[in-house]
Amino acid sequence: MKLTMRLRATADFHGAFQVRVRSGRHFTVKRNEGRTRLRIFISLSVVLIVIANHAFASEKCHVPVADWQPRTTLRMKLEGEGWKVRTIHAEDGCYEAFAVNPNGQTVEASFNPKSLETVEVRVPQ
Repeated sequence: MKLTMRLRATADFHGAFQVRVRSGRHFTVKRNEGRTRLRIFISLSVVLIVIANHAFASEKCHVPVADWQPRTTLRMKLEGEGWKVRTIHAEDGCYEAFAVNPNGQTVEASFNPKSLETVEVRVPQ
């Protein structure tokens, strides 16, 4: 007596494939379990790195918002020193001003919002 079985293999996009026996029974064999574990490991690593970077990111100025002086005060101070102020906005806990300094250079300058002292001056290129 000769026994024959017809097998039909199909693959899906998740990396598993099915083998169907002619009688209608079927079972699934995972062939990419290692890749799935690697993908999960890499995904979790990326998430942890992003969380760690956010946790360690520090603001330049550590001043409670209640202690901030108004932007108009900073604008008047800078204009009194000969600056031509374009915009002032809050960034990284500081006031950031885009202006032309008395030397004629276009600058981005950060100021402490409580004392209005200069924290950093950058000349964009």
